[in-house]
Amino acid sequence: MSKSGESSDRRCPVVATDVMLAGDILRVVHGGLPKLAGESAGEQLEDLRLRFEPFRRFLNTPPHGNWLVNSCLLYPAATEPYAGRFFLASSFGYAPLAGTALMAGATVAVDEGRIPPVEGWTAISMDTALGSAQIEVEISRNEVVRARWRTQIPRVLVADGNIAQGRWSGRNFSVVMTGLPYIVITDEELGISIHDHERLGPTAAELSRDVSKAYPLSDFGIENSYAQWLVMVTHSVSNDETNAVWISDQGFLARSAGGTGALAVHAIANMRGRDDPSAPLRVRAPGGAFLCRITNDHASVMADVRICARHEFFPDSTDIMAS
Repeated sequence: MSKSGESSDRRCPVVATDVMLAGDILRVVHGGLPKLAGESAGEQLEDLRLRFEPFRRFLNTPPHGNWLVNSCLLYPAATEPYAGRFFLASSFGYAPLAGTALMAGATVAVDEGRIPPVEGWTAISMDTALGSAQIEVEISRNEVVRARWRTQIPRVLVADGNIAQGRWSGRNFSVVMTGLPYIVITDEELGISIHDHERLGPTAAELSRDVSKAYPLSDFGIENSYAQWLVMVTHSVSNDETNAVWISDQGFLARSAGGTGALAVHAIANMRGRDDPSAPLRVRAPGGAFLCRITNDHASVMADVRICARHEFFPDSTDIMAS
C-alpha cells in the first residue's frame, strides 16, 4: 500500500472502520483505496461513478455489508489544512457528501491520528466535490464521543410544490437542497402513516419519480449532486421535535434521518412557523435522533458517535472496477 492510502496492489487489504451514529452505521474506508483519475475532488467523484461502481456494492452488500451499512471513502488530503478528501459511497450511489458520513469520517480521522486527540471540541475540515466541509468533534479520553456538522443554511427551492394532475394533485410538498436534494412531505399529505414502513417505501419512490419530472434537478443547477429527489416523510411531535423517515428514490428506508435529511426537515419546520426558528429541533428517525440548529449564518447537525467495528477486506479486481 502506498503512503497515500491508495492501493496499487490488490493483495493489499481494504481497511475500514464502522462508526455508529443516530441509527446509522457508516463504513469509513481509509486504506487500500482505488487510485482515482483527476486532480480535483469533482473529477475524482466522476471517476468513481464511471469506473468503481462494483467497489461501492462490495462495501455495502452481503457478504461484506448489509442493509444497515452506508459507506464513505476517506482519502488522504491533497492539500492543507484538510484531514482528508471525502466521497460518499452509500447504498444508493456515489455522491459528494452526507452529514452523517462526514461526522463518521472526522471520527476516524482522529482515531487514525490525522488529528491530535485534544480533550474537548476540535474543528476538522474535509475536502469534498462540493467544496470544504466543516465538522467539529468532541473528544473525551482520547476518543470521539460526539460530532457536529456545520454547513450552509439549507436552500428551500420550492416552498409549496404540487403536481397539477394525477395521484399527487392537491398534495403539498417542499423541495430543499442541503448538499443532497430532498422532497419534504408530511405523512398526512402523503396519505400514509409514518409508521407504515411497508407502504412508505414504494409510495415515496413514486413521488420521487413524479417530482423529478415536474421539478427536474437541472432546473436548479444541482443535477450533479444526485440523480433524483430523495424523500423525507415527517410527522410533527412538538415545537421542538419532529419524527422523520429518510427514503431513497428507489424506495429504501433508512434507520437514520441522515444529516442532510434532518436539516431539510428543520428548514421546512422553520418555514412553517416554529415559535423560535433559532431553537434546536430534534429530528427523530427509527434508529435515533439528530439535534439540528439553523441560525442566521449557518446550520448544524449533532449526534453521539462511537466506533463499533474494524475490518480488513481482500477484494479481487472484479470487486473494484467495472469491466
